[in-house]
Amino acid sequence: MQSNDTDQATPDRETLRRLEDAMLALPRLTRNIFMAHRLDDMDYIRIAERTGLTIRDVERHLAKALVEIDRQLSGKERSRWWRWWRRIRNWFE
Repeated sequence: MQSNDTDQATPDRETLRRLEDAMLALPRLTRNIFMAHRLDDMDYIRIAERTGLTIRDVERHLAKALVEIDRQLSGKERSRWWRWWRRIRNWFE
């Protein structure tokens, strides 16, 4: 008996709608960086050159996009540790 992996690999319409909503909820710059990296296959250096950001800033925007998209797709609320972590991180920036 063969398993049909395409059913698991192909997202349903609801998941695609939630992904689109999650991407549209991102700040414009974060969304553009995410799309340039994931859809246009641009590397961090090229994105940094085009946006005038540092590579570290590009990494931060991508991380933010991934966290926010994952949070919205999983339906999880931000936990308290997230707020705590942001405060700590801001001290070092």
